[in-house]
Amino acid sequence: MKLIKFYNDGADSTVISQLSNHFGLDNRVMEIIYSKGYHKIDEIAEFLSPETQKYVDPYLLSGMSECVDKIKNAVSQNKKILVFGDYDVDGMSATAIMLLMLKKLGNNALYYLPNRFVDGYGLTNEVIYKICVSMGKPDLIITVDCGISCYNEVEYCKKLGIDIIVTDHHEIPEIVPDCIVVNPKLKDQKYDFDGLCGTGVAFKIAQAILGYAESEMFLPIATIATIADIVPLKKENRIIVSKGLKVFSKYLPQGLKFLFKQNKLDIKNIEASDIAFKIAPKLNASGRMGVEKINDHNQKRQEICNNVYDDCMEMLKNKNMSQTPIIILKSKNWDSGILGIVCSRILEKYNRPVILFAQNGDELKGSARSIDDVNIHQVLSSVKDILEVFGGHKVAAGLTLNAKYFDEFCNRTTAYIIENINTKAFIPISYYDIELNPDDIDDKLFNDLKVLEPCGCENQKPKFLVRSSNAKIVPLKVNSLHAYIHINKKLHILFFNYLKEAACLNFGGEYKFVFEFQSSYNGVCKGIVKTFSCGHSLKDSADKYFNSLKLNQLNYCNDEQADVEYNVYDSQDLINFVVNCSSSVFGTCFVTFNTNVYKKFCEEYDLGNIFEINFIGENSTGFNAINVCPSGVDFAKSYQNIVFLDSVLDKSYLQQIKKVSSANIFIPKMDNTDKELFKKLNLNRQQITDFYFILLKKEKQLFTSIFGLYSNIYKENKNIDFNNFIIYFNIFLELNIINKNQENGLFSYSINKQIKTDLNKSKIYNTANLIRRIYE
Repeated sequence: MKLIKFYNDGADSTVISQLSNHFGLDNRVMEIIYSKGYHKIDEIAEFLSPETQKYVDPYLLSGMSECVDKIKNAVSQNKKILVFGDYDVDGMSATAIMLLMLKKLGNNALYYLPNRFVDGYGLTNEVIYKICVSMGKPDLIITVDCGISCYNEVEYCKKLGIDIIVTDHHEIPEIVPDCIVVNPKLKDQKYDFDGLCGTGVAFKIAQAILGYAESEMFLPIATIATIADIVPLKKENRIIVSKGLKVFSKYLPQGLKFLFKQNKLDIKNIEASDIAFKIAPKLNASGRMGVEKINDHNQKRQEICNNVYDDCMEMLKNKNMSQTPIIILKSKNWDSGILGIVCSRILEKYNRPVILFAQNGDELKGSARSIDDVNIHQVLSSVKDILEVFGGHKVAAGLTLNAKYFDEFCNRTTAYIIENINTKAFIPISYYDIELNPDDIDDKLFNDLKVLEPCGCENQKPKFLVRSSNAKIVPLKVNSLHAYIHINKKLHILFFNYLKEAACLNFGGEYKFVFEFQSSYNGVCKGIVKTFSCGHSLKDSADKYFNSLKLNQLNYCNDEQADVEYNVYDSQDLINFVVNCSSSVFGTCFVTFNTNVYKKFCEEYDLGNIFEINFIGENSTGFNAINVCPSGVDFAKSYQNIVFLDSVLDKSYLQQIKKVSSANIFIPKMDNTDKELFKKLNLNRQQITDFYFILLKKEKQLFTSIFGLYSNIYKENKNIDFNNFIIYFNIFLELNIINKNQENGLFSYSINKQIKTDLNKSKIYNTANLIRRIYE
């Protein structure tokens, strides 16, 4: 669960009211607009009607005049022109606009989209030579969406007698190619917006050459690329997208119309989010494949992405995340074309920069994604002497590295971040725009929110916070992985993969849900959960279940003499542990298996520097955390200090933690919280045998959690409390009488009916008996 914070720059309520009245908008919508930095009447008016705004003069872009002259001269002299692009949506779209524009001028230009598996990243000398051999030497190369980092490659073109124009939008390197360059990020130019994508730059060139009216036909392509390339949806990008969405039905190419239809999207009523989540991923995945195959190809891409993601999770399994400010991984089995997507998924989980490499021989081709406060382009610039090529933005980049430098690359980039980035930059925070009272949600609010469109990068869909202590979980179907959270009759929000947070949802106290609106029909608004928190509070029912989970510690009992190093602390030490969390956002985990101890800890200590609260999970991101009833020992791998807030049942449990973690372990001096736990245990052999026959009846049924199984059993057998259920179930697992199966977040079990074994062979049974007798 991420920290949830209000995003607001302190707008005065009187000012908001005045502006709302002026524009006839809901106060809450105006507050969102104001928080985006639009404070004056004319600024707000421009924001609210981007489709009516004038384009910026394309000739304000540095190099535009020279670019236009060279292209016109090349066309008039019937020169051989080649457009060099890229295989992502932005690169393909920019190539398409440039080719179509040249065709309108009467030049049937050639094009080349490099295959990243064969050609590597961007313009290279090898590819230039390959083009000359296979396609004949061009007179003029126009790069789109690439080339700004290609000084040496431009010089190579000149040696071959090839003229070249670089049009790009990526970060400016120290040495700029010595040729005509059109890039909005170049310094000292009159054009005041550096956020165009590569296609946006191509579109501005088309405007300069063809004029606004004739270049309007390219608007849908520019719109799709601007959204897909995740550039800021403000200033001219907002104008392009707003105008573009209005002319989809008129100018969208036929192949794309078919793709939209396949995805059940009405091009007359399209939103930026439809393109971002339903169209762009398919285009990025598909390259030049036929439209009919795109959806099938996209499904395969998703499967490949999942496999690579699983590989990464396995590689990170034994990684101490508290000492890992940047995640860098490589494999010979990965497809380099989908690494950026996987990077984003890992970044979402760990809130750190991520670089993944696909290895082919000695060459590593990589993709990088980063959080807002770590400029990945600067990080890569710090090791440019060992990189073969790199380029990109503040939060995304591509790169190529020789495998012999991999360890040096990892060490130097890690050192750069440690030396230059404060650890507070990594705090996982989910911001919301407005807190809503569920009873105040109405059609006016939902309809007024539409003025914020088009939404995307730097103009995100607004996120709303609602609080609820009695939200109802309604799975989409029996044993579904997804569920609607019914806040009240007027607001239902969809929680994807809710089972991962089932313990928090079922046992948390006052929930905080951050969500985005999706639709409204018949007075019911629907949305999608972006994140949630149950704060520090717990329902009373948690006491019944959570405290019994401490018995899971006995699963690690063994016959060895448990000799494990740990520290005993007192109350003053605990204060120091909490205070010391302020020195870093990483490294300390507080663990408890007792809800009363947890509640007391939350009441008595300042938890401002504890960034995660996990219930019954294995989450191990390394952030300072409280883990309540962790389900295993893997949580421990990513911490330097593990502080138990209550006693540990058996040293074997600590011994198991030490096998996966080098953390310092601390346990309290005096604690008698376990006496009641063992007083409730009934280790009567007949009762355990009876439980076996109860389990037989539930074999191979699917359950959402261990609590779901217990609830099912309790309906018919109210004499079995949760304490005994846990100990009996674990005994049968230990003796291999039952096998637990996990699938898609659901679990079932099968029973080995042939196994006949002595209960005294169970270490769990013997240890529990021993502890119970001690307390008696």
